[in-house]
Amino acid sequence: MGDSEKKSKKPAAKKTSWFKGLKGQFKTISWPTPETVGKQTGAVVIISVILGVLITVIDIVSVSYTHLRAHETDSYLVCRLLLEKKNDSTR
Repeated sequence: MGDSEKKSKKPAAKKTSWFKGLKGQFKTISWPTPETVGKQTGAVVIISVILGVLITVIDIVSVSYTHLRAHETDSYLVCRLLLEKKNDSTR
């Protein structure tokens, strides 16, 4: 039992030194200024909006074209021609 108690104390000491090292590393980090963070955030927002608009436009154009092409089947054209002929004859 004496051996297991010694083993359980050693990892705790390693964790403490690891956290001390982590704290030391955080002190060496060069944190950005609030102005830099604001500029970078603004750039990300603007680029995101531009890309969102671009994707929306591409989606609308492609879906509209695909939607129109989907209705150009033979049976649809025949039905449309028959309806137009019927409407012309009733006028």
